[in-house]
Amino acid sequence: MDQSPLDRLFARHFPNGPGALDRFRRQLAAANLDFPVEESIIIAEPADIPELGIKLPAAVHYFIPGAGFGSIKTSAESSTPARQLFTSDGMGLNAGCPVRLARALEMLSSLAPEERLEPLANLRASKTHLATVEEILWLTVWKEQREIRRGGELLHSMGQKARDIDWFFWSRQIPIYLEAKYRPTDWMRLADRGATRVRDSLFSDIGSKFPREKPALQMHIGAITGFAEPDASFFGNCERKLLSTPGLNAVLYRSLLGSIYVCSLSERTTLLLAECVQFPPAGEYPLSYGVQFDRRLQAQRLAKEGSSEARPTDRLKIAALPFVSKSVRLKYPPRFKLMGWHANGLPKFANVPAFLANTPPEEK
Repeated sequence: MDQSPLDRLFARHFPNGPGALDRFRRQLAAANLDFPVEESIIIAEPADIPELGIKLPAAVHYFIPGAGFGSIKTSAESSTPARQLFTSDGMGLNAGCPVRLARALEMLSSLAPEERLEPLANLRASKTHLATVEEILWLTVWKEQREIRRGGELLHSMGQKARDIDWFFWSRQIPIYLEAKYRPTDWMRLADRGATRVRDSLFSDIGSKFPREKPALQMHIGAITGFAEPDASFFGNCERKLLSTPGLNAVLYRSLLGSIYVCSLSERTTLLLAECVQFPPAGEYPLSYGVQFDRRLQAQRLAKEGSSEARPTDRLKIAALPFVSKSVRLKYPPRFKLMGWHANGLPKFANVPAFLANTPPEEK
């Protein structure tokens, strides 16, 4: 019997593919999302990349109508710089990865029923679905984790209130409050190959839910998911955020398929948290995803790119997990063509250019 795309996908990423897929379908039915997942599966065949020396497997996505992104919304000619943020298609924008969703649902199902209510409500809605998947996935990277619950409000010593924190848990006997942020507009930094520098807006509301004083007995962490790997402008703005937000112990960052970075002004805090974090093992997620963007809009962005850039000083202490990674620089980036539209509204591309995971040390 022919296997479906989901059968093949789950066989690649789970020890027991059929069992994992069956569990995913049951959890998906219980989640009762506002949009279909299996009925909107899209197969994207990546372009051949000779530099890799391997053939990348097809990317399997599900389409999310009403996510706020997509090239169907406006034409290149009428697009303003602000609208360019929302005119591309692909994973993390208007499409989701079934493996990421499966692992998020698995984590959610392990929590107490009262702790699932708010995340489930946000997971159901198109506008908040992808951000909620990434928020939940931040719970999957901690060693010796226990007592996971919603974070609730933190009280200032003088009675000042903060808004609800996403999560509280213990990791290796350390109490942690974690606020997770997803930055889908960061796709431009990936598409423009580093020319678009990180602005302080990437960190704009990080730490706003924490009290202003540095905590004495617990860790306050902001966790950001983006698209591209950090650069000097990222670390420079991260340092500024930590300096201006005393109640924030550390900022953690991960791209959708890259390393996890732990950043703090305290070397002890950086090392302590690096010991708590575990990078997902090889094969946990797909090797590549794709984002399709209009090259005319890219040229407009590059023409307006400024030269100023925030750079870190030696005050920022950084740990990257895993410590060894491999990136691929393509001499001739593959091009793609718009071939039409799927019935559910997602553009149909040929030769989809992929963005790749960093290679963990054991795969070198």
